[in-house]
Amino acid sequence: MVLVQSIGFAKWPSFDLSTVPSSQFRKQVEPFTKSISFMAGHSATLVHSGSTRFYTGLSFGLAADITGETFAENPLFGFPALHGSFFVSQNLSINGSISGYSSGSDIIHVSGYGYNLLLSESDNSFTALAMNFGYLDGPSQFRCRTIHSSIFRKVETRFIPMVFGFGVNLYSAHINVESENEIPGIIEGQTNFLMAGIVWPVKRWNFGTKIHFHPNSVYLSFDAVTSFR
Repeated sequence: MVLVQSIGFAKWPSFDLSTVPSSQFRKQVEPFTKSISFMAGHSATLVHSGSTRFYTGLSFGLAADITGETFAENPLFGFPALHGSFFVSQNLSINGSISGYSSGSDIIHVSGYGYNLLLSESDNSFTALAMNFGYLDGPSQFRCRTIHSSIFRKVETRFIPMVFGFGVNLYSAHINVESENEIPGIIEGQTNFLMAGIVWPVKRWNFGTKIHFHPNSVYLSFDAVTSFR
């Protein structure tokens, strides 16, 4: 129900920056950049089984700016992505993701790659390091690069598996807007965040939802991941 309501309210992001006042450009575009970088750098829920090496699935990410300063008409927006993960060894997996959609006259291309490294593992839990690199290209006025790194722990509780951790998201956006006044050509920075989520295993599928929280922004992800032997 929460997923359906969130997707129904959300919009796919638009990258038309021509209406942003030059005097407020950084203030209004940087919150948008932070949200976009979270979606571009996101990786699907990590599923680990000693007998399975390849996983694939779909995810839908939703970013919400809670400062009220973004230029976007709707502060909640997102897009889906296709994810894949392959365990090259017992404790190391490589990941990839791809997405795309149209926004006005722009064709948006989003891709990413990275890895998950298991740091420790027991019967009911594991701790992992995740590192992902994301790219968003296509808009004539905006393109973004991001590095998304986190350390998280998955624990099998009595009722349902839980995931929690922390991390940092580094972003760099290149701006190409013609203006009589000076506006920044690059907007870059970092967002530190806390993360929490749950996973529902259903036969060969794992359905997960995670929230990444920062005082100025919130990022939600909904994943459906399955395995192939």
